[in-house]
Amino acid sequence: MSYTTEDVGKCSKKFIFNLTEIDLSTPLKDKLIEKQKKADFKGYRKGKVPMSVIEQFYKPQLEDEIMREYLSNQFYKAIDETKTNVIGNPVFSNVKYDSKDGKGEATFDVVVDFVPEFKLIDPNTLTFVEERVEVSDEDINNIKEQMRSYRSELVVIEGSDDLALINGNYAIADFKAFDAEEANGESGNESFGQEIEKLNFKDRVLEIGTGLFIADVEDQMIGMKKGEKKEIITTIPDKFYQKDFVGKRVRFEVLLIEIKELKKPEFDDAFVSEMGYQSIEDFENKSREGVRKYKENEVKKKLYQEIMEKLVESIPIDLPQSIIQAQEEATRKNIDANLKQQRMNETQVKEYFEKWDEDIKKRSEFQVRIDFILNKFADEYEIDVTNSDLDKRYEEMSHEYRSSVEEIRKFYNDHKNSKQKLNLIYTIREEKTLKRLSEMVRLN
Repeated sequence: MSYTTEDVGKCSKKFIFNLTEIDLSTPLKDKLIEKQKKADFKGYRKGKVPMSVIEQFYKPQLEDEIMREYLSNQFYKAIDETKTNVIGNPVFSNVKYDSKDGKGEATFDVVVDFVPEFKLIDPNTLTFVEERVEVSDEDINNIKEQMRSYRSELVVIEGSDDLALINGNYAIADFKAFDAEEANGESGNESFGQEIEKLNFKDRVLEIGTGLFIADVEDQMIGMKKGEKKEIITTIPDKFYQKDFVGKRVRFEVLLIEIKELKKPEFDDAFVSEMGYQSIEDFENKSREGVRKYKENEVKKKLYQEIMEKLVESIPIDLPQSIIQAQEEATRKNIDANLKQQRMNETQVKEYFEKWDEDIKKRSEFQVRIDFILNKFADEYEIDVTNSDLDKRYEEMSHEYRSSVEEIRKFYNDHKNSKQKLNLIYTIREEKTLKRLSEMVRLN
């Protein structure tokens, strides 16, 4: 054997290669001939450049490429022979080779991380509390109220000209904003400052008392009457959607244009008919079934999560830090992209990561551990993803994304999206494995 191995940690192994009598003269010759056929040098016809010239220009480079490819192949051959479950990228070092005309010898070392063997547990030894699914009249009434809210409309309150704005009313108002931090010191007040156009609003609709706009502004608007103007000074709160203004002192000139209320339609047969139901009874029956399916799915997801947590707790695995760090980097990258989509600036993103640093680390390590555990269970139970499984998922996705099954299938079958398809297959396999495990554990 042209190599030896030694453990350099619980999850790392070093391969030490000493290769002699290497003969790569034939592939080197083939590469040179291939170069000669394509060579187009000044003073020679294409493909007729003398081999001595080709060798002068290309031989050292080609010999180096062929040798490195050979060393890499020898390493991967050793991986297969030793049945080492390598994760991450191998690290080559101390690479030395001496060759002439493709013949010579080489020595090099490679350190790899791997997942050591670990034992699964019998799922029948795990016990969980079985949750019962019930659909109450309150659940159905809540849906009815949601439907009424969806179809509700804002209407002017009768006699609103003489009414004062209260919590629960809807205010239609214009806002003109000024920088209160730039107030004129000589005036002794905050009535001066540069206009902030990005905080100006025309016909802005506010549900007073919800705090969905700026809670302090809504509170100060209470008591205003239609047509009244008022100056309101406030500090933009942390949860305000325009993050660039958070913490800023602002003066609003507010004009209350109208006071309205939300009017909901009656829930009767005519109402449900507009939504495609035959009657109130038909609506209630179908809603009850929909709620039942939703609750069953939530119970299933909760059980799956409990199973995963118990498996990670019960099955110790020595994992190399490299794979945990790689997962952590991927997690942070995804979170960073999501936060920036929410228009958070660099400072806010940094503060988020500082606050949730430990949580991200724990979540990343948990994900790595459960991935290995579920993958081993899937292998043991010979769980595979069939074309039928993919077709079923394409069907589900077509409803979710309002696209045809054929369009979904075409997307995943495109070689450019091979990574996405592999991720989908992995997800389905994981779900099938969890389903199998959930059928084996004990439920009380």
